[in-house]
Amino acid sequence: MSEHPCPIRGCAVPVPGRMLTCRWHWRMMPQHLRQNIWASWRDGKGRGSLAHYRACEAGIAAVNSKAAR
Repeated sequence: MSEHPCPIRGCAVPVPGRMLTCRWHWRMMPQHLRQNIWASWRDGKGRGSLAHYRACEAGIAAVNSKAAR
């Protein structure tokens, strides 16, 4: 299984390829953004879609803004 570093600024925790962020940062993300990510994923059918990309970017930005405080 492939891994990637957590995309949150300053975090280098290895994340399984099926996940967006490490668990710590996923839980920091507002629930409505997590729900948008899952809804746009649609059991993998939304992978690579603009909706899913935008949902992921919004979630990452939200956590990055919290971490910068």
